[in-house]
Amino acid sequence: MARLEPPVEQIPVESSFLSHLGYDPNSRTLAVRFSSGTLVHHHGVPPELHAAFVAAPSKGKFYGVAVRNKFEPVTQTGECPACGFGGLIGETCTDCGCREVEPKAPKARKVTS
Repeated sequence: MARLEPPVEQIPVESSFLSHLGYDPNSRTLAVRFSSGTLVHHHGVPPELHAAFVAAPSKGKFYGVAVRNKFEPVTQTGECPACGFGGLIGETCTDCGCREVEPKAPKARKVTS
């Protein structure tokens, strides 16, 4: 089962299409959380592309042109309603066996510099 451990830290972004972005330079993993709450990880993303994404005036347009269909997506879930663990959409939670794991909006997070 594909799983990202540990999760990629994300920051809120101004966009009507996306709510958060994150990047792990060690694994070259880009985390994109959509306004719907769905979280997608794209692996093999170069750091330069992440920097351009963060600087893009339209995050949604940049995603559509430079990331979507160019880096294979791994769709993550929100938290399991039974135990709080995050996993892959459509798979059984490995912690408690619950099958009701679905995307949900991210919790508000205080961002510090």
